[in-house]
Amino acid sequence: QENGLGLKSFFESRGLEYVTISDKEADLDKHLKDTEILITTPFHPAYVTKERIKNSPKLKLSVTAGIGSDHIDLIAARENGLIVTEVTGSNVVSVAEHAVMQIL
Repeated sequence: QENGLGLKSFFESRGLEYVTISDKEADLDKHLKDTEILITTPFHPAYVTKERIKNSPKLKLSVTAGIGSDHIDLIAARENGLIVTEVTGSNVVSVAEHAVMQIL
């Protein structure tokens, strides 16, 4: 699948499995038990709920390829030692382009 964020070859060259999924929550859920790093975009493919975190015993890091953490249960993340991070500033150019186009 596309949408690999350019990371597929990086991980696979190090002997790691890299899985991209569709926007179906069931696709996410079936991989969680073996997932160590989860890279999502805000609210896609699904909310990272307390239940999903509980069903992800190997999960160490959740990265949002964007900004915001509204889609992650931060209390459950903290309780389970899950590190949550985001790519701050990733939308700066898009926001500026949108603002300019609105003015035009």
